[in-house]
Amino acid sequence: MSTVSLPDFLSEDLISEALECKRVLSVRVDRGASVGEHYLSTLLRLTVDYSEADGTHKTSNLIVKTFPESPMMLSYIKEFSLNEKEAIAYQKLLPPMEDLLGITLVPRSLKCRTYDLLILEDLKPLGFEMVDRISRMDFDHCKATLIALADFHAASFLLHQKNPNLFDDFSKEIMYVHSNTIMDSYVQDCFKTMSDLFEEFDNLRKYSPRLRKKAGENVWGRMADTVQFREGLNVLNHGDFWTSNLLFKHDDKGQILDTRFVDLQFCRWSSPACDLQVFFYTSVRNVSDIPQLTDIYLKRLNSRLPSQVQLTKENFEKEMRRTDSFGLNAAVTRLPICILDSNKNLSVDEVTTEGDTEDSPIEFSFVKSLKQPLLMETIPPFLDHLIDIGAL
Repeated sequence: MSTVSLPDFLSEDLISEALECKRVLSVRVDRGASVGEHYLSTLLRLTVDYSEADGTHKTSNLIVKTFPESPMMLSYIKEFSLNEKEAIAYQKLLPPMEDLLGITLVPRSLKCRTYDLLILEDLKPLGFEMVDRISRMDFDHCKATLIALADFHAASFLLHQKNPNLFDDFSKEIMYVHSNTIMDSYVQDCFKTMSDLFEEFDNLRKYSPRLRKKAGENVWGRMADTVQFREGLNVLNHGDFWTSNLLFKHDDKGQILDTRFVDLQFCRWSSPACDLQVFFYTSVRNVSDIPQLTDIYLKRLNSRLPSQVQLTKENFEKEMRRTDSFGLNAAVTRLPICILDSNKNLSVDEVTTEGDTEDSPIEFSFVKSLKQPLLMETIPPFLDHLIDIGAL
């Protein structure tokens, strides 16, 4: 991890306000993540020595999250106001949600005068770490994750009952909409490209006709309809619920002690099944675990909800089938990039498309992720499962 200078946008006064201290004595700044690991933000890790009003010297470890360096992603973040939504989620929603259930779900957000950046407690010195996104999560980590997710969803429902106005910023969908032609084109290209490439491999060829058919069935439109559907139980979705947005604390024997969520730019008010779909098809190591994990989630969710809104297993299975377009999209458009080796990671400006030409970025970047030997081994069980449940 390389040390960098304190950027112009991050003054000592701003840090002092966040820590509510008398004076900042010194700041060490390190990159918070490797290049290619975080597309939608720039992360800085701060070690701050400071003095309190009574003269006591202290040290705090902070994470500063600000706009991405990529011009394309900067435009994307600003268009959808993702930085503002995340700041509102951390500062206005999560504290009362956590208080309702007496739990901690996310790192503490410190006072900041601007929505252009977030200042959070750094969980790494407290023993929290990610699991390997390439090998994905074993059953125990999946179980701990889904128990925490059920708490997150239930807490949002309970808070919404008390104060629905708090969720106004998350109730109007701006991304999963039919008019988002850029993402519609991107999703179609991913399905077509995967279909074309899989024709070249004996063990993958059987999926090509199904993928090609789905490319013409408006997958993006189905996701837009799914997100905006409001009947039944609705909760605050994390919106980008996968391995790299989860942190775990373990004891000396590797047992899981605690779980935290990060990256809340994509929070939205919708069906709880949407979060599960993304998680299952980007982060679960064994597809055969999905039914049991679904039961674990539902049992925990119901234990936190009033009896009159609890979901039966049959009804929740129907909701999972209704939202299968999210799982299918995650398996096709996200899984290949999620498990791409960091040393081969793609520029964000490559992971998009403006057309179907042979030289377009999608023909370069997405094919690069598809040609990983690891994906050839990883994706068949996911696609077989999607076929079995009627999603592919």
